[in-house]
Amino acid sequence: ILVQGAVDLSEYLTPAKNLKLVTNIDWQRGMLGSLQAGLARCRHTKIFVTPADLPLVHVSIYHHLADALGAAPAAYPVCDGRRGHPVLIGPEAAALIIAADPGLKAMKVIAPLSPLAVEVTDSGIYRDIDTPEEWQRLRDE
Repeated sequence: ILVQGAVDLSEYLTPAKNLKLVTNIDWQRGMLGSLQAGLARCRHTKIFVTPADLPLVHVSIYHHLADALGAAPAAYPVCDGRRGHPVLIGPEAAALIIAADPGLKAMKVIAPLSPLAVEVTDSGIYRDIDTPEEWQRLRDE
């Protein structure tokens, strides 16, 4: 599921059977509203959530979080003391997020559930790319 807000992404995507493009019409209220729009369309019990501007997250991080989750309501990676993405959320965390004010931060919403912090060594979990210049620097590395 890919959630769009201020920008219509449909012209940039190749249609795919396994891709659902969801529009958050209230995107100005914050990122949680986009997460809520995506969760409302998701039919799985455990869901990875990550912003689209984190292209360096390695697939091994997803496996590491899935292996670590156990009975925890959610799990997130930490590298060099910094929290990152993806966040793996279970049904209890998803329910809290869906019911929350869209102006809040997702991690603040699920904090009462004591999500699991999982130590990783990959800084890609927090290296976001927001501009063409940052993308070019990344490609030059």
